[in-house]
Amino acid sequence: MIEPARTSVFPRALAARLVSVTIGDYQAIGSSTIELAIAPRRTVLVAKGGTLASLLVQGIAEGAHIAVHALSDPEKPRHFRCEFEGDAGEHLVYGYDRRFQDLEDDDEPFPPSMRWEEHAARTDEANVDLWTVRDRRAVFGDGSRISLPSGVGALALAGDSADRVPEDLRRIRAYLEGIRWLGLALARPPIEDRTGVTLTGRSGVLWTSRGLDARLLSLASTLVIWFELHRDRYNKVVELCQRIGAPGELAVQITRDTSARADVAPQDRASITFEGVDFGRLSDAVIRRLELLVALVDPEATALLIEEPEIAAVPGSIVALLDVIEACADHRQLIVSTKSPHVIDWARPDELRFVEKNRYRDLSVRSLDFSELGAAQAHVAAGGKLSTFLAS
Repeated sequence: MIEPARTSVFPRALAARLVSVTIGDYQAIGSSTIELAIAPRRTVLVAKGGTLASLLVQGIAEGAHIAVHALSDPEKPRHFRCEFEGDAGEHLVYGYDRRFQDLEDDDEPFPPSMRWEEHAARTDEANVDLWTVRDRRAVFGDGSRISLPSGVGALALAGDSADRVPEDLRRIRAYLEGIRWLGLALARPPIEDRTGVTLTGRSGVLWTSRGLDARLLSLASTLVIWFELHRDRYNKVVELCQRIGAPGELAVQITRDTSARADVAPQDRASITFEGVDFGRLSDAVIRRLELLVALVDPEATALLIEEPEIAAVPGSIVALLDVIEACADHRQLIVSTKSPHVIDWARPDELRFVEKNRYRDLSVRSLDFSELGAAQAHVAAGGKLSTFLAS
């Protein structure tokens, strides 16, 4: 999900990158524990039919979101682990386990519905624990301790108590908080039931719209705030629309409240249109294009998790969209699921990951093995397409 522009206490340019992510006990894909090796810049996931690759991308995004916000939804990944490498060669690992218990459990008179366990460490030459969370208590490497509410980890604590936690904790939280998930499905009513969207609130501070899905509200409010306060970002989104072959006019209109009670009950209103069509009535493809371009411009983003970008592309312009993603990603890592040969050809052979089910219907992820990788690299070097090699 894209978050509205805001001032952050965390560094924007993080001297770290993801090396691997592990998720497990995730209802959408079963009880399998899946480890995904992340390429330094771009990781492209493919699967034979279905949506397995996109579900894995979604699971990574949801695992990171839960790590930061300590959500109790049992359908989301119950196990999450990630490894980072810093520019100085340091290695950090972070992981949580969420354990759900029946309220009839006799271990305690009032047991929590969810127990949160968390661990982070340096695994380079230092090889030290950074912190652990167990039994509602965070214990840091220096021996200090902080009591936590039930079902809450140290990363969630860091948002309000950044002065009480180690620098490495802030780095890990900043990376995970900066992940932008650009999912395939949008929570929207049928086309015939869609209506216009008006945002209300206080100009330059907060915009909201009752009944609008959180993901769509985040996109709309970000566009309005950028139009008001960060016109360079807004103009960049407009420019990128042109570059991907979607040259329609993006327009924001704000109506100021001048009533006597403006300081008590914010009544400012804002609307967004693209090619003259109200935001609430735009097609899903147009919404996803805008969402992707905003994520590329967002200075707080650390990684972009994109499900099937080919669906968001202007028809016949997938190459232009991929070129813009490549040019604007900067230091951000890209994790992309796809069914498109164009996106496969955009990747290098060592950036491909194959999501597969074995005969027991367990999921796994693999890269090209040594011989496959050599053959694929030779095929591409000779002018062939990677998608053709995979199909042969």
